[in-house]
Formats: sequence, structure tokens, C-alpha cells
Amino acid sequence: MRRVPQRVLILLSFLILYGWISKGLGASFVTSLFIGPDGTRLKNPVSILFKNNKIYVADAGNRRLVSFSLSGHPLVAFNPKGLLKLPIDFAFKGEKELWIIDGVLRGLYKVDFENRKVKSYIIKWRGKRVIPKVIQIVNNNIYILDAQTGTVMIFKPFKNGLKFLKRLIPPDKNFRGFIDFRVRQNGFWGLSRLNRKVYRYYKGRWKSYSLKRISMAPVSIEVRYNTIFILDRFFAKVLILKLPSLKKVGEFGGKGWEPGQMLSPVKVRYLHYNYIGVGDEGNNRIEIFQY
Repeated sequence: MRRVPQRVLILLSFLILYGWISKGLGASFVTSLFIGPDGTRLKNPVSILFKNNKIYVADAGNRRLVSFSLSGHPLVAFNPKGLLKLPIDFAFKGEKELWIIDGVLRGLYKVDFENRKVKSYIIKWRGKRVIPKVIQIVNNNIYILDAQTGTVMIFKPFKNGLKFLKRLIPPDKNFRGFIDFRVRQNGFWGLSRLNRKVYRYYKGRWKSYSLKRISMAPVSIEVRYNTIFILDRFFAKVLILKLPSLKKVGEFGGKGWEPGQMLSPVKVRYLHYNYIGVGDEGNNRIEIFQY
């Protein structure tokens, strides 16, 4: 019997350890979003959001937001008053306001649809500038991931600005900052790429889960009931984990250029009816899956 080379055994052991050889649950590829309504390709689509039966994409490289129908047909591309230079994330507040993080401004733009106004916000906390990276609005509170500190801050908007409410940072002396987060009914979920951990804050208590045997380079997190989705940039895959133990039960995606594959994925977000969107800078498109 021919002997298997040692380097092959080491590689197989590595793949099995991190779960890349498995027959768990996955997801089926649905479609790719890569063309805007004017026929130009998306460029560095870094964030995706579902609202009012439309899919919205932050098309950072083209300085615009683009909306798509549920079938993936491009609808409208817009840049409020031409102010956007690098839109990297955004969130709706009700039906009348849209809050956008702009990487060049290093702050926020609030788009007031009712009054057709756009206002910029530069945020400071304790005399230091907050550099927004991820935004989510829940119960009229604005959650912002600060790229400077890696912590999430909660603000309450008022007429002339933003009022600081709370700073979310886990009681872990080795904590090295969040890279992404989600706020759901079952609490706050923060992802630390450097720690390779998921942190949960619920009813005043923190809990952490290790990803060291699951993910090599976790960059984004999504939460849907008892299911956690972790986007691994190194392997260009979305891992499916189940609570309460965060056991890996499946995965989807993979590195490549073909539909359903990714090169440099940056963001995973739940859309609707078990549809998941992944922003892929490498292929300049949004990949849509159904799990």
C-alpha cells in the first residue's frame, strides 16, 4: 500500500480541524447583483440591507447607493446631493430617515426624505473623534462601531446632534476590538476578528464563544434566531453555527470567480425569508443565497 506523504496528512488534519471537510447544512445560490441601473458594474460593494421589499447596496467604489428589486433587477442609484464619497454602511430610521457612514467624511450623513435635507455629523466622545465603521438602528437608538477603539457606542438622535447613551465593551482583559456586530431580540452580538470570538451581551451579562477551531479570519456576523452566520474572509465562506453552543452545522460559498463563489468577502447580512446576502469586493458583486 502506498504511503501518504506527511505534508498531505498535515493538510487534511488542518482542513478537518477547521471543518472545511463536512457534510453539514448549507445554502443554495440564488443570484448575483453586479450591475447598476445605468449599466455600470458595482465597485467595492461593501454593505447590503433589505427594506420595504427592496435590496439596498452600498456601492462604495462608485460613490452611491443602489436599490434592487427582490428578483435582483436594478432600480435606482442615488447619491444624496452628491455628498457621498465612500459610503461603507447605512441604516434606515423608520421610513423618513436614512443614516449613511461615509469613509471620507469619517462621519455620518442623515438623509431626511420628508424635508429633502442632508445633514452631516462628526461624532466625538470624551474629546476624541469616533470613526464610524458599522451602523444599526434599533428602537430609535443608533449603534455605531468605532473603528478607532473597536467598541460599539449607542447614541440617541435629537434635533441638533447625537446624545451618547452607552458604550459596549466586554469585560475581557484580552479584548482587541469588534470588527462587526448585530443587535437582535436575543441580545447584542459582537464579532472580534483578532480574538476570534463572538461576544454576546444580554440582560446585563456578557458571554463569549471561541471561533478558534471554526474560523481562520472571521470578518462579519449575522444572527437569525438561534442561528449565527460567520463570514470567513480567508476561505471566502459563510459558516452556519447553532446556539446555544455555537456548534458548526454547515457552510456555503467558497473561493473563486464563479456564481456563488467569492474572492474578498466583507459583509454578511440577513435579507428576508431565509435569504442571505454577502458583499464581495473581490468579484465586485453581492452574492445572494437561500438557506
